Amino acid sequence: MGELTVAFLASTASYLLPPVVQAFRERYPDVRLTTEDTSVATLVDGLRDGRYDAAFSRPPLVDGLAARSLWPPWHRKYDEDFRRAGYEPDVVQRAGSVQNLLGLVAAGVGVSRLARSAHSLRRTGVVFVPLAGEQAATQVLWLPDADKPALRRLLEVVTELAARTDLTQSG
Repeated sequence: MGELTVAFLASTASYLLPPVVQAFRERYPDVRLTTEDTSVATLVDGLRDGRYDAAFSRPPLVDGLAARSLWPPWHRKYDEDFRRAGYEPDVVQRAGSVQNLLGLVAAGVGVSRLARSAHSLRRTGVVFVPLAGEQAATQVLWLPDADKPALRRLLEVVTELAARTDLTQSG
């Protein structure tokens, strides 16, 4: 049946990877499925250079940027939201991964705004406070000219899974 390499943005891997991979492997056990969690810049580059056949990410997509600027539109939105709430964050340290951010919060260095999926990485010293009305979309991405049977099968599985399961409950 072939092989398929799928990238998951690190913030989607903890809640989206298990049901997608399980459903795909049950239906297509002969396809060699490889997964990787990565940053958005690596994910975009990997799709472009053929390293990944598909990827699960959050919009907007950007590439080739450093840690704080991985998603500049999101950071601008977060800064605006904080200002509207009367809070001006004093950024003293940045981190490139959810685990590092949670570690800094646990150490008392500050606060962080993360996807709900980070809650699955529970840490002593960290309190998760849901933000009313907040939800981040997740998208499956592939190159438009990709014509791989295993990719078409993955997209079918994801479409069926999304139709019968609320995949947002953990993300």
